[in-house]
Amino acid sequence: RSICARGIAEAQGFVFVPADQTGQGLETVDRAVDLMRKSIHVQGLVLEYPIGVPVMEIVGSLTAPDAGTRLIDLVCVLDVGCLLADLDSEEFIRLPLIGDADDGGVIDSKAELIVAQIEFASTIAVVNGGSLRPRALERATSLVSKLAPWAEQRLVANPCDVHGRDRSDGLHSPSGK
Repeated sequence: RSICARGIAEAQGFVFVPADQTGQGLETVDRAVDLMRKSIHVQGLVLEYPIGVPVMEIVGSLTAPDAGTRLIDLVCVLDVGCLLADLDSEEFIRLPLIGDADDGGVIDSKAELIVAQIEFASTIAVVNGGSLRPRALERATSLVSKLAPWAEQRLVANPCDVHGRDRSDGLHSPSGK
């Protein structure tokens, strides 16, 4: 994911903020946005988030009226070679506290977090497709299309090719976007 996010940032001329920083909370993201505003040559940010940050929280924080940000694209980098195993996983992840809650955090299944990321994505970068046989890859991308019918799907051989570079190797959503 990180390689893909860095590639997107580089291709767009944006600043990359890695998951280890965004995972520290909204204050860290707010500081990054403030620094971007003060910099003359920064066009935007690519924010990589750890899996333990619910996608609804990400969207909400970046689109809130007082956030001063504009969400351009929500890219889900999906390792299709691990997709079925991840969806079948019984692993649970402790999510950070949201707002002023004092409940010690909540626990959510890894599978539910991944499905939500797919459903909310406007672009899905399908990586590691070469690890599957063609029929298995077709089934996996079909599943992704059902979860996010409006998202643009790209089969990415090189994680740096998601945005701003040659897209001739892309898979497009069923709607032909």
